[in-house]
Amino acid sequence: MQDTEEQTYTVGPYTLVAELEPEGRWRIFQGHDPAADRDVTIKVMPGNLWQNPERKARFLREFRTAAMLQHPNIAGIHETGEFEGNVYIASEFVDGATLPQFLSEGPMTMAEIAYVGVALSEALAYAHEHGVLHRDLEAANVQLTSDGEPKLLNFGLPKVRTETLSADGIGAPILGTPSAMSPEQALGRPVDARSEVFSLGSLLYEMACAQPAFAGMTPRDTLEAVIEATPEPLEALRPDLPDDLAMIVERAMNKDPEKRYANMTQLAADLRTFQRRVDSLLGESVRRAARKLPRPLLWGGLLAALALAAWLVLGR
Repeated sequence: MQDTEEQTYTVGPYTLVAELEPEGRWRIFQGHDPAADRDVTIKVMPGNLWQNPERKARFLREFRTAAMLQHPNIAGIHETGEFEGNVYIASEFVDGATLPQFLSEGPMTMAEIAYVGVALSEALAYAHEHGVLHRDLEAANVQLTSDGEPKLLNFGLPKVRTETLSADGIGAPILGTPSAMSPEQALGRPVDARSEVFSLGSLLYEMACAQPAFAGMTPRDTLEAVIEATPEPLEALRPDLPDDLAMIVERAMNKDPEKRYANMTQLAADLRTFQRRVDSLLGESVRRAARKLPRPLLWGGLLAALALAAWLVLGR
C-alpha cells in the first residue's frame, strides 16, 4: 500500500477509504475506484502467506473464473491482482447487514425465508451452470442490502482453514467453514452441486431458527455433527411454518447426496413454488413492503397478525 503526500492509501488503482472487519487472514477495506467512480471492497492477503507459487496461481485462477459471474444476487468481482507482493481482490461494495447481523434480532419470517431462499438458490444455480461452486455457503457470506436484496459474497474466497475428518481421525486440510459444509466436504471427498444443495439447506434452517443446524465446541466437533448428527426437526422449532418448507429443507439436507435434490435448479424450483404459496397467503404487496421495512419494524403487531393469519389458513 502506498502513502501519498495527501495521506491517502492505495492498493493498485484503488483509493482506500476505511478498514473494515477482517475475514480470517484477509484485510478488508472499503475503497474507491476513481476510474469508474464507484465504491469497491478491497480484500488483501499479505504476500508472506503466498509462499507456494502453485497455490497462489490456483487461487488467482479461481477468483478470475468467479469474476465472470454476472448475477444481481452475486457480489461481482471487478479485478484480481498483485500489488507490492500482496494478492488483492476488488469486488462490488455491498452496503447492508450480513445475515448473522439480521438474524441477531430473531428468525426470519415466512416471507423473508421465501424471498431470500429463492434469490440465493437461483444465484447458485446460475453459478453452477457456469461451472463455479461457492464452497463456503455460510451465513456471513450472505449480505442484505438496504433495499432488502440478498447478495452472495466471496465466491472462491473461503476464509477459514480447517481439517477434514477421516475414519482414523483428522484428515487433509481444506478451506471452508465447518458449519457450512456438506458431509462429503467435511470428509474431504469430491464435491459437486449437491454439496451446495446441502449447504443451502443448512442456511435455510438457520434463517428459520436463527441458529446453525450444526454446531460444536470446536471445529472438529462441528465437522462430526455435520457428518453424523441429525438437527432438531424444523417443524419442532418453528411450528408456525408450513410443512412444505420443512420438507424442502429436510430433502436438501439429506446426508446421502443421492437422496437430495439432484441440482440447485430443482431446489430453486421448489422454493419458487413455496414463495408463490406465501404470496397467495400474504399478498404480493404485503410481502414486498415487509421485505423493504427496517428490520426492527418487522417485529411489531403487523407481522404477528400476518403470521397468525397464515397459521390459521394453513390449518396447522
